[in-house]
Amino acid sequence: MRTLIKIFPLLTLLLSSCAPTIQVSTPEPVKIDVNMRVDVHTKDDREKTTKKLTADEETPLASRRRARMGEIQDMKNSHFVGENLNGYIEVRQKPEGKIASGETYADYIQRTVREENNDRRALYLQTSEKEGVPLEITEREMAKRWYETAYPKEWLQKEDRTWYQK
Repeated sequence: MRTLIKIFPLLTLLLSSCAPTIQVSTPEPVKIDVNMRVDVHTKDDREKTTKKLTADEETPLASRRRARMGEIQDMKNSHFVGENLNGYIEVRQKPEGKIASGETYADYIQRTVREENNDRRALYLQTSEKEGVPLEITEREMAKRWYETAYPKEWLQKEDRTWYQK
């Protein structure tokens, strides 16, 4: 029995040293592909498809309006102009000072508002003729769109011609 007690630790040591080596590393890093496709559909997407116009297809009216869009938004943010109830921009207050060209800032705002309103009127006339509705209806519909898309704190005109901030 004593010999068995002496041999048992030796036998255990001998058997444990013969365990196989298992390699857990890979020759290349593991790559996980997490690409996925997300499709978002809204009601408008299914009802109509809109084609983005190239620079050659864009009308001069749209080009002018796009070029002045930032200026108009700056004027709205500065609270100098607001959207009236007929779908046009209206000067609310005239600022002081001059711009780099020597023109007064108030004159610059008046000129920009006049140009934007002329282009809006031309766009409204085109839409009225295309849809066969009076210009006044188109103006009111466009005013509703401008009101809906206005940013917070922009000035809008009520039916009684008073102004409020969205």
